[in-house]
Amino acid sequence: MNVNQNETNLRIKKLPLDKPDLLCMMVCKILQNEDVDVFALDFTRTFGEDTPLSNLFQVVEEIKNGYVVSAMFGSPLESIFTNPYVIIFTNQDISNYCNYLSFER
Repeated sequence: MNVNQNETNLRIKKLPLDKPDLLCMMVCKILQNEDVDVFALDFTRTFGEDTPLSNLFQVVEEIKNGYVVSAMFGSPLESIFTNPYVIIFTNQDISNYCNYLSFER
């Protein structure tokens, strides 16, 4: 999806939420084909029942750092990219997870 914001086209991708290893693989696969300025995640109300949110925030931090490695299915993928914006949509209070994130990026 391209969004026109102040005459700048931002390249935005919504990431499917599942297990952290799948999330890393999806980031690597997406970045093989295109550049992305913004990754968006939607933490739904039922999300987190099987996957601790703390594990997902580890992946969010990797995305913010611009370096993600996936070894899913025994096929290593590595992506080094310009630090994107990360937007998290949620109805939950995630302030308890802020200690998992660095705020300078």
